[in-house]
Amino acid sequence: MVRLSALHSGGLRFNVLKALGGLSLLALLFCGAVLLLGKHGDQDTSPAMDRPSFIFLASLGTFYFILASALDAFAPMLADGGHLAAVLPTALAAILITMLFGRRQGIIVTMALGMSLMIATRMDPLSLVEVMASGLASVLLAGRTEKRVDLIRSGAYLAAIQLSVGFALGAFTGRGFFPSVVSGLWSAMNGFFCSVLALGFLPVLEQWLNAATLFRLQELSDLNSPALKRLLSVAPGTYSHSVTVAHLAESACRAIGADPILARVGAYYHDIGKIEQPEYFIENQSGYNKHDEINPRLSATVLRSHVKFGLERADALRLPAAIRAIIAEHHGTSIIGYFFAQAQ
Repeated sequence: MVRLSALHSGGLRFNVLKALGGLSLLALLFCGAVLLLGKHGDQDTSPAMDRPSFIFLASLGTFYFILASALDAFAPMLADGGHLAAVLPTALAAILITMLFGRRQGIIVTMALGMSLMIATRMDPLSLVEVMASGLASVLLAGRTEKRVDLIRSGAYLAAIQLSVGFALGAFTGRGFFPSVVSGLWSAMNGFFCSVLALGFLPVLEQWLNAATLFRLQELSDLNSPALKRLLSVAPGTYSHSVTVAHLAESACRAIGADPILARVGAYYHDIGKIEQPEYFIENQSGYNKHDEINPRLSATVLRSHVKFGLERADALRLPAAIRAIIAEHHGTSIIGYFFAQAQ
């Protein structure tokens, strides 16, 4: 038994065929995750995945699998001791996915990473348990953050959770008290430093993926931003209207459990296109109406044009897709009744 154990653990265990097979399984797993992340029916309100998001998720999953395979091959003491899951950045991946795409996507990706780790470690169930505990705890804590500094507080909670999980798994497998404590401490440090790293990576990924994260929306809700200050100076009536709509939309969303800050920011920017021709909109007029001098068909065209101008400004400001959708859709597709009646 000693000789067989030494033969099993001796030398490098990295196998090209094994790596190719693992990547194939990972690709199938990833395709299934992509299907789950896509839109299916009218009841699914999650955003569709764009190309940068797809590249990011594919790169993240591939990097995680390669890192796990490399550690399993070149650091067998981690795999044999059950410490492999304690040094992998599972919590970092779960936090980033949750903040960028939402809890549902964070849970799906956590499950995919857990399965990829099992593939890399020859179906080690303890690694799966520890990865799932770390990932799901990260998703839960990240979903409750309201400010960037909350990620540090979440890191402390995550460290405590992973300390308990690491110690419990060590005790369950009969490693003894001291090795179980060491395993728990490794897991705790991993959880805390993953939260700190997430704080550094998140602003970069927010800009690259143009994601409507809570933190990004909080920054866009600043009424002192150059775009909103220009709206105030050029079209004060539209600015006042947008702020009023923002308060109403936020209150409505809080009442029905929707995203209040997304609604508020969308309301701030929904009429940003009126900057181009503010005098054609009634909230900016003071007694004189320019529409009295032009054809009703042209008037309707001018009113519709603020949506097009708004999307152009949204592109220039690199507003997230969710905000651009609000700008594009807030007038619907029906006719403009007032000018239609005039034309008749």
